[in-house]
Amino acid sequence: MNFKKNKLKILFIYLIISVVTLTILISSILSIYMLKDKISNRLSGYTEEGKVLNNFSYSVDRDQAELAKDIVENGGYILYFRHGHREKWIDVAMYDAMEALEQIDANNHYFKSAVCLSKMGIIQVKMMGEIIKKINVPVGNIITSPSCRARQTSQALFGTVGIIDNLFLHPGPYNENLAEFKKSVKKTILELEVSKGTNSIISAHNGIIKTEVFDVIKKNIKFNLEEGGFYVIKKIDAKLVLIDKFHNFNNFSQIFFKRPK
Repeated sequence: MNFKKNKLKILFIYLIISVVTLTILISSILSIYMLKDKISNRLSGYTEEGKVLNNFSYSVDRDQAELAKDIVENGGYILYFRHGHREKWIDVAMYDAMEALEQIDANNHYFKSAVCLSKMGIIQVKMMGEIIKKINVPVGNIITSPSCRARQTSQALFGTVGIIDNLFLHPGPYNENLAEFKKSVKKTILELEVSKGTNSIISAHNGIIKTEVFDVIKKNIKFNLEEGGFYVIKKIDAKLVLIDKFHNFNNFSQIFFKRPK
């Protein structure tokens, strides 16, 4: 009888230990899961605020430094900018479509917040414009998406929106053949005149520039830009060549700044 009681006690204790162990294990797994983004960010070079340390590096990439200086000193490139910061609306395409189709200046309409620059974006592009003027980036022809945020970006950076081209509104709003769309984008960029000693500008959106647009891609880069970043493109022997990208504008402006003494 005592043996049976002892056996039950042992089983009960074992059960308690198992439950406690399982609870701790589950709790640990949940904690790791909750912290997975922070852990991943740390391992991949992100801060807790989500800023990529590699993109805000203290050291400058030598190839990019030479490219940036060539852009300023000699020109001859097509600089494809992603517009400045906007509020994140999941259905932004709907508002973009109406602005373009109805030829509305959304800055004066109720859906301004959906398609125009945010308060942060307005400050961002104003500073970018001051830097572009300070380092004297030579600018020639300008093409701009019809969207409010792209127009605001061009105006702040270069003092004009140039030519508004509906092709450079991202494909999200429309029912269209994407393969044909990419061909049209490539053709239009190839036809964009780059005057000697200047850089031609396109102010548009992140989702337009893809692998299919280029004949040659010089570097293995991801096709995405932070808001305010830009691709550096060149026409060589009637071919469209992607030279590099400055993922955010800080990567570009940093090259020209030395610590004041």
